[in-house]
Amino acid sequence: MRTLGQRLVVATLLAIAAAGMLACQPDVEALRAKAEQGDAEAQLNLGNGYYHGEGVPQDYAEAAKWNRLAAEQGHASAQYHLGFMYDNGQGVPQDYAEAVKWYRLAAEQGHAEGLRTSVQSTFHATSRFDLPCRSPGSLQNTGEEAMNSDEQPQ
Repeated sequence: MRTLGQRLVVATLLAIAAAGMLACQPDVEALRAKAEQGDAEAQLNLGNGYYHGEGVPQDYAEAAKWNRLAAEQGHASAQYHLGFMYDNGQGVPQDYAEAVKWYRLAAEQGHAEGLRTSVQSTFHATSRFDLPCRSPGSLQNTGEEAMNSDEQPQ
């Protein structure tokens, strides 16, 4: 049997833990009010809340809406997040060109992940759409021709 002192300690610890969990919950209404007033950081945070389902139900379309509002104000992280959503078709139609556009805007502001992703996405987008295609057989023949050629590689 626990003593009264032990019960009070347990009750106090439970109350502190519950208060801490409540403190971690975002004040969504206050955040939404700031976001609706045009605060780009609040728009990004609300968009992230919708993206991850934190404090609000997960909703990629709503996440894209709020990230776009912040991104259009020049918020680099929002630009990166919106690019990511276009890259993966989350809440918006998948559109690699649009993804690259937003990644580049983020990268131009020094967003490191935006820079890395911009380079990768540009490569993948151009390799998917812009580069001439050769059939595997033609690549194999080119290799065989090079091996049988008397010319030295340059």
